Amino acid sequence: MILQRLRKVLADKARAWATAQGLTLPEQLGVATPPPHVKADLSLPWPLAAAKAAKRNPLELAKSLAVELSSLPEIESADALPPGFVNVRIRASALSANLKAITLDPKSYGREENGSTEKVLIEFVSANPTGPVHMASGWGATLGDGLVRILNRLGRSASSEYYVNDGGARAQLLGESIMARFKGTDVPEKGYHGEYLIDLAKAAPPAAADWDALKWGSYAMEALLAPHQDDMRVFGVKFDRWYRESELFQSGAIPKTLDYLKSRGMVFEKDNATWLGTASAEGSTDDKDRVLVKSDGKPTYFLPDIAYHKDKYDRGFTRVIDIFGADHHGYVPRMRAAIAALGKPPESYHAIVHQLIHLFRGNEAVKMSKRAGNFIALREIVDEVGKDACRFFFALRTPDSHL
Repeated sequence: MILQRLRKVLADKARAWATAQGLTLPEQLGVATPPPHVKADLSLPWPLAAAKAAKRNPLELAKSLAVELSSLPEIESADALPPGFVNVRIRASALSANLKAITLDPKSYGREENGSTEKVLIEFVSANPTGPVHMASGWGATLGDGLVRILNRLGRSASSEYYVNDGGARAQLLGESIMARFKGTDVPEKGYHGEYLIDLAKAAPPAAADWDALKWGSYAMEALLAPHQDDMRVFGVKFDRWYRESELFQSGAIPKTLDYLKSRGMVFEKDNATWLGTASAEGSTDDKDRVLVKSDGKPTYFLPDIAYHKDKYDRGFTRVIDIFGADHHGYVPRMRAAIAALGKPPESYHAIVHQLIHLFRGNEAVKMSKRAGNFIALREIVDEVGKDACRFFFALRTPDSHL
């Protein structure tokens, strides 16, 4: 693959240059994408690292390195840029040769000869089965599925997972909401008000008249999960596993995880509640302790999430990646701290948070809310423009850009 080969060629040349200059370069030499306004293919920050250790002028070192790299046959130009970057443009002949390599052996192109053997689990979308898959989930699906495909193409071992939030208080609230639709009473203030629950209530069997809220919630979630699975199929996304939160509750994993954290001295009692000492965990990035079990004896959302992530590691995965929507920024340091509390390397956990998708009706911004029933379903867009066009536009932006 051209980037692998170029990284090696550039790194070898840079190390020879550094030796001649009496400089030391880091063991890992990163290659970055230049900002959009810079007309270059690759950006190399290596002179900055060398200058800091040698107490030399980084821009002068960048100019010197640029001259060396310009002599490589694959490189059209190498230019120094303040404060000490070298921006590189690749020759068209090198790109053409790479294109020829793709056409000669398309099935194996890109596979790493000595790639990592770690097992990677990527969890994405994981939309609550309390309504249809909405537009924003398409971005997470594109990111996750694309990353799984890329890693597997490289020869890595990457698996995909959809976490189905069908347990706990959410199922109860959904059940109360659809039961109110069935009986013609008021939906709870914090319940789910979408009109799609009216159709689900009408489709319920006659025996539903005797159901309690939990049974109604289970019925609604099963009915809503089926189109989730179909939407992902139509969107071209395949999950290796649809992991149900209810499985976690039924397996006893939640109290077992709590006992495990206690055995590691990571749990303490305060104000009649059970807390995780995330602030003191080695490698923690969270500055607050977090409640695991409330004073009423019920677990917070955090404890099942920790149990689920422990299960990921217990299944043999050595790198865990979560892809979240924009409302999960605060969740990331908390979960990384929990990984540390479990005794796992915090760097083995990585979260990708994609930004908001802004929807406008005319000139007016529309606030999407699944509970209010005000959103655009992903399937609507796919039916109108097709999955390829849809995925293309989601893939066009980096996760940290607004769409």
